[in-house]
Amino acid sequence: MIRVSSLKLKRVKKVLRISFVFSSLYGIIFSFFFSSKANFFSPRGLLSSKKKAREDFKFERKSKPFKFYMSRIGNRKIFRFPSLSNDLQIDIDDAKGEMVDIESLRLIGITIGEIPQAIIEDEEKGAIYFVREGDFLERFRVKSIYKEKVILEYLGEEFELTLY
Repeated sequence: MIRVSSLKLKRVKKVLRISFVFSSLYGIIFSFFFSSKANFFSPRGLLSSKKKAREDFKFERKSKPFKFYMSRIGNRKIFRFPSLSNDLQIDIDDAKGEMVDIESLRLIGITIGEIPQAIIEDEEKGAIYFVREGDFLERFRVKSIYKEKVILEYLGEEFELTLY
């Protein structure tokens, strides 16, 4: 059997009373300040103010018609590269004056099938690329892949990499 002294019981009762008083005060103060629209003298006024508060904060999610969404995405070409704006257009005459470093690229292999693929090594960077027709290899676009060669295009000019 556990013996509890009367002093400990008195302390526990005192702590419980104090916590009850503070929680009651908190409830009264909270309800008074945060529901100022409520009429505390009539039970109907208190209930109607809570209902009105719920209606004020009610979030309605209204879906828009299908045509709205289709008008937003219907005109987008999601599988194409975005075109450059006029400010970002490359001046082709200036770009043609640049040195194009094609000598560092070497054709290592070609796989022929439904979708031909080329294996190209950049000897300067030590990188190996697996490309298909239409892919970009740094600045070059892979125009076509043949049995023993690959044609790269840069600003309208064609470059040829041969296997041997």
